[in-house]
Amino acid sequence: MKKSALSERGGTRVLCILAGGRSRRLGVDKRYLRFDGIPMLSWLYVRWQDWGPVLLGPQLDVRGWPGPVWPDRIPRYGPAHALQDALRRIRTTVVFFPVDLPWISPYVLRLLLERCDGDTCAYDGHVFHNTVYFIPVGVLHPQAVPAQPVSRFQTWCTMSRIDRVAVQRTPDDIPWWRDVDTVEDFRFWQTFWIRRGHRLDWPATVRSAA
Repeated sequence: MKKSALSERGGTRVLCILAGGRSRRLGVDKRYLRFDGIPMLSWLYVRWQDWGPVLLGPQLDVRGWPGPVWPDRIPRYGPAHALQDALRRIRTTVVFFPVDLPWISPYVLRLLLERCDGDTCAYDGHVFHNTVYFIPVGVLHPQAVPAQPVSRFQTWCTMSRIDRVAVQRTPDDIPWWRDVDTVEDFRFWQTFWIRRGHRLDWPATVRSAA
């Protein structure tokens, strides 16, 4: 029986949440959307606190996030750089997803860890999208760190031994792979959660403009 990546490494891993985007298409900082009245960063921390989450991003206001923050060493170089810095810093397995996929299920990350055989294991977003898109969700091991910094996930993955793990459906039946990137996405999720008895709102400072 194949051992999982997590068991082979003594159960150690760090969850990194990528939060360095500028939210230009959405028009407001997606980190401060409110879910059931709670700022998104606070909600994410509570949801994932058993995983020891770390926030990766530039040195910006991270109010509502009580956990550690690792600022980008070179601001605006993107999430691939941020994750490479994290791997060099801690030298253990990193599990990651972006803040604009807030409803990703722990089931997905556990499945990635269990099925990961390569240096890099990525969620296979091609199950739902065409090859133009890349969904940054996956597992990275220290041996995946490139000798020289790489700015794009796709380039980094081609340099490593990569496993792609497809997740067709999760027990909670939430389309977690649809990000909150545009106003259209926000409206989709707002309607989705209203039907399930929850509320998704703009940040308090812009609620009147919604």
